[in-house]
Amino acid sequence: MFSFGDYEGFLLGHIKSVGSIQYSFIFGVFENKIPVLYYTAEKSSISEEVFIGVFKDDKHINLGSDAQSSDQMTFLSKALNYVCETFSIKLEDIKELPKKSAEDTFGKIQK
Repeated sequence: MFSFGDYEGFLLGHIKSVGSIQYSFIFGVFENKIPVLYYTAEKSSISEEVFIGVFKDDKHINLGSDAQSSDQMTFLSKALNYVCETFSIKLEDIKELPKKSAEDTFGKIQK
């Protein structure tokens, strides 16, 4: 978990996707527990090529292929740099926080 200003960021991995697009990693940015954007490493069922995508403002933007982002640490580094560009902050403004469970962060899910 990461914190910067009023925002929190989470790195997700080991994602089981439904459909033709598989997500290797997702970095989600939230403000007051509301999603602001998702930075993703994506693969389609027809190619092993990794693409970087961003979901923001009800849109999906394809930022192009990036084979290096199949590595978790490389993906995280690029995601944090994207966050810096998007929110006009410096990398040192992003603080890594102790790991928490989703329930600790978002509360118990009501069924």
